[in-house]
Amino acid sequence: MNFRKVVVSSAKMYSKDFDVINIIVVSAGLLSLRLRAGAQKQGWHSIRGWAEYPYVKKCQSMRWYRALAGSLRCTMVLGLIVGTDVSASTQAYSPRAKCVQVTIVASDSRVDGAGVKIIAEAAISLAERQKGLMHRTQLPQGMLFLFQTPQIISMWMKNTPKSLDILFISPENRIINIERETVPFSLKTVSAKAPATAALEMPAGTTKLLKPGDVVKWTPHFFPCPRK
Repeated sequence: MNFRKVVVSSAKMYSKDFDVINIIVVSAGLLSLRLRAGAQKQGWHSIRGWAEYPYVKKCQSMRWYRALAGSLRCTMVLGLIVGTDVSASTQAYSPRAKCVQVTIVASDSRVDGAGVKIIAEAAISLAERQKGLMHRTQLPQGMLFLFQTPQIISMWMKNTPKSLDILFISPENRIINIERETVPFSLKTVSAKAPATAALEMPAGTTKLLKPGDVVKWTPHFFPCPRK
């Protein structure tokens, strides 16, 4: 087995779903498999025989080598866990995420006076806002991006496989503009047309009855997101 070809093909296969760290972890796991395959080919089925394998022949301490071999096997397991984490992110709501109830009230009679209510994930920290809905194949009802100060908020669809409708919200809690049916994986940015303090991402096609000027409010407290 050509190890280099395996790593390259794995990187190409998972480049759309895995980040660079995941590819490195998987590569380390494959290195562990190569060590095992090479050692068994030479008839070295025990850890003591592995010490004569060219890759570790310079190792003088069996204790050190056991730690190395163990860490490589653990790395391979971690690669599976990290891969599982990407799959886990396909759930409608991310585990351990915080949610808020969002109410959108139309400025006229287009929508029932009680408004449209959804449960949205809250993206508060910089890391949460940067990740957004990346790698999600199933979407929550919405994701609310919160900013401390009014600014021209810009969004893009990098690593985002589902089309979205994006609402930009003013400090007065009114919709500034709506960018509908964004293109999956696009690196083109869409921006608020005026300083905004929040942006709400929703599945494409769910904002047809909404328009600029509608009021968007959310609960001041956070709660654990639904499991499903």
